[in-house]
Amino acid sequence: HCWRCKNPIAFRATEQWFLGVGHEGLRAKLLQAVDEVEWIPAEGKARISAMVAGRPDWCISRQRVWGTPIPILTCPCRKRLDSDEVLKSLVEESAKNGAGFWFENWGRKILAPGAKGDGVEWGFLPKGTKCSACQGTEFTRETDILDVWVDSGASWLAVLSEDQRPCDLYLEGSDQHRGWFQSSLVLSVAITGRAPYKSVLTHGFVLDAQGRAMHKSAGNVVGPQEVIGKLGADVLRLWVAFSDYGDDIRISDKLLEVPTDAYRRVRNTLRYLLGNLSDYDGSRPAELPELERWVLHRLAGLQEAVLEDYRKFRYRLAARSLVDFCAQDLSAHYLDVLKDRLYTFAPNHPERRAAQWVMREVLVRLLGLISPILSFTAEEAWQELRKLEPSRPESVFLEDLPAVDASWKDDALAAKWEKVQAVREAALKALEEARAARRIGSSLQAKVVLSGGETGNLPGLSWPEILLVSGAQVRGGTGELKVEVLAADGAKCPRCWRWQADIGSAPAHPELCGRCASHLSHV
Repeated sequence: HCWRCKNPIAFRATEQWFLGVGHEGLRAKLLQAVDEVEWIPAEGKARISAMVAGRPDWCISRQRVWGTPIPILTCPCRKRLDSDEVLKSLVEESAKNGAGFWFENWGRKILAPGAKGDGVEWGFLPKGTKCSACQGTEFTRETDILDVWVDSGASWLAVLSEDQRPCDLYLEGSDQHRGWFQSSLVLSVAITGRAPYKSVLTHGFVLDAQGRAMHKSAGNVVGPQEVIGKLGADVLRLWVAFSDYGDDIRISDKLLEVPTDAYRRVRNTLRYLLGNLSDYDGSRPAELPELERWVLHRLAGLQEAVLEDYRKFRYRLAARSLVDFCAQDLSAHYLDVLKDRLYTFAPNHPERRAAQWVMREVLVRLLGLISPILSFTAEEAWQELRKLEPSRPESVFLEDLPAVDASWKDDALAAKWEKVQAVREAALKALEEARAARRIGSSLQAKVVLSGGETGNLPGLSWPEILLVSGAQVRGGTGELKVEVLAADGAKCPRCWRWQADIGSAPAHPELCGRCASHLSHV
């Protein structure tokens, strides 16, 4: 019965055209070609190998009146004209006038050049064309057409020049192991002796929240335009990147909450970076503080990892690394610590300019790395950056991603800052507990005493800046890390909001702390 209209179907036996998959060792060549291709996911190799190994000969003819003709002429004695000369003339006529010539004057017989009869003379056939069996000069056309999989399987032949073959990648759904991937493989190996592709990437299909296939009749279709209209194209793109495309994936409003939240984190990070570059003059201090050097180390590692993930089609890992870098390394740590320096230091202070230089490096490279996934957001942010730096290329997609600077990599510094982050996490937890107990309000109302752990082995750090407190004391010592939270000394400075004991120490600014007064004197 027909799968669509459910009516019964009567089968009949007909002559067919076949491509002999097992002919002259073709099957062995196909299996060898499969071994030479990279299959992503790797399971695809076993799947297509099994299909090729067990495949019968390929029936390439179909009994339809439309499509690509099978260009064979047959004599009434049933002998076919299959000489190279005749076939070549048909190919040349098709290349010159298109395959439509085959259907002109349909129903009439074909006459060889100079032959007499009531048929249609095809002058492009070789002179002296005759049936090799009965010497006849009057022929009928093959009425079958080629299987459409021959058309699609020959697409590489149509779109790739010889020096472009094999192409880098074929990309389609996992059902195409049986279809396009295999038909392309068979024709290419038969014609050229090699596969038409270097790599093949397959993906699953999108299902609804209950894991059912989407059908209009079932009313469970979640349309892309519906998601784009509600959440924006980049949220949908991020959902795709987060998905494990090696299997079928589900979509629903609930499942879209994760990429929506992740997208918001990335977008807010980009806005913060752009907002704090508004007065940047492009200068870079000779010396970068440790915190900036740590961020550059992390940025270099991110760029290397994400580019490698892109090369290996590991979009899920790339997307997660980018979101985590924005949410953790930047927003939860670096940019959080940086606020005091950006907002209270003199505009041209070397440490403030150092922070802005690093922020610009982070922004430019981050936009390049996210652009394959969050394309619209990356372009939007790029246009805002061009308002600050008009010399930039017109689009983020016209900007070459700068190579990683090897001098940024510093494993010793990274190891030190892993210990700093451990101390910071413990201190933030202690501050939160003090806030919950109402011993302090904001963290700037506190000073912290650190002892034990690794605190005695971490010199040259500004703990008040790192911990977002007004004061910090390091007692060192051994044993388990201890964090003591005390009320800060002095009064609140209305400019930096830190509690300081030297409020009014500068006659020119009697209401400010000494640090803020010093910064203002350099404005």
